[in-house]
Amino acid sequence: MPNNIDWVQKYTVIPYVNGGRDFSGIDCYGIVYLVYKTERNIIIPTFEELAYSEYWYKKKSTYKICQNACRELVEKRFFFEVEKPKTFDMLVFMDEDRRISQHVGIYVGRGRFLEAPSEYSPAVISVLEHKKYKLANILRYNENA
Repeated sequence: MPNNIDWVQKYTVIPYVNGGRDFSGIDCYGIVYLVYKTERNIIIPTFEELAYSEYWYKKKSTYKICQNACRELVEKRFFFEVEKPKTFDMLVFMDEDRRISQHVGIYVGRGRFLEAPSEYSPAVISVLEHKKYKLANILRYNENA
């Protein structure tokens, strides 16, 4: 695993594209998907491939997609919950007003994470303690998946 976060810089120029999963554009789950694919040579399921998410994806209900997809990734043992993040862990954030998981990012070390925050910004490196959403779960990839 990288002991610095220099590898992250190539992701900070990628524009936000809803449903994007490659260097031409990504959304919040897309950045997780792309980092796993590029840095770890691991293909994780897309939201479209997850049963819980399929219905909500078609309805374009972002809030339901994120919560249900993350739940399904754990239930199907692609990921498991941990207490403290390590590089490449998926961070799941909750909107406290809605009390629902609605955003994900990927931990890159030193209290920072990579995220695709909105359609108005390319991917960015954010400081975990300053995130406006509450950290709900830390998910680590199951190497035996």
